[in-house]
Amino acid sequence: MTGRSPAALRHRVFAVLIDAAVTTGVLAVAGSVVVTLSALTDGAVPLTALLPTAAGASAVWFVVQTALQGGAGSVGMRAMGLRLAYADDDQDLGFGRALGRNLIWVAAGSIVVGFFSPLFDGSSWRRGWHDLATAAVMTDAVPRRATTSPGSRLADLVSDVAPASSPALAPVAPTPAPVTSAPPQVVPEPVVIALGSV
Repeated sequence: MTGRSPAALRHRVFAVLIDAAVTTGVLAVAGSVVVTLSALTDGAVPLTALLPTAAGASAVWFVVQTALQGGAGSVGMRAMGLRLAYADDDQDLGFGRALGRNLIWVAAGSIVVGFFSPLFDGSSWRRGWHDLATAAVMTDAVPRRATTSPGSRLADLVSDVAPASSPALAPVAPTPAPVTSAPPQVVPEPVVIALGSV
């Protein structure tokens, strides 16, 4: 666990909920395909095909989900900025370990308490039984920086957007307002009107 920050437990919970919603969507699409085909073929495709279709879609999605988790992360993990890593060297967990982790999670969840096993770990890593068995850790995909003040946090954000040497962010000395001289005032000469005798 070199140089990585442990994932916040709430982020892990949200990632699981997002993944569950995506899985529900996949199963709903598979089911709607069967229902639509049954309606279009006047029952030639029986509604009893819903069960095997759902089972097949679940198995395929389980493999896809596992591959995503072992690599760059599942949909929920990416949305929450999380990554599964191998505890010893922080490399991607890989498909084999991710598969073992998921199988253990499902088995432990069958007794319900397994779903809550991360709560039994008093460390900041909150490793559940499935994590411990496969030497996995859930980390932040981008390590958090230790900052001490709002000003330094703002400086970090600015430095992420553009390098400090960027001309767009270089300090610019204020230029003085141009000095304009007022136009000379013309004082009209008094007009003398000579009145002649009439």
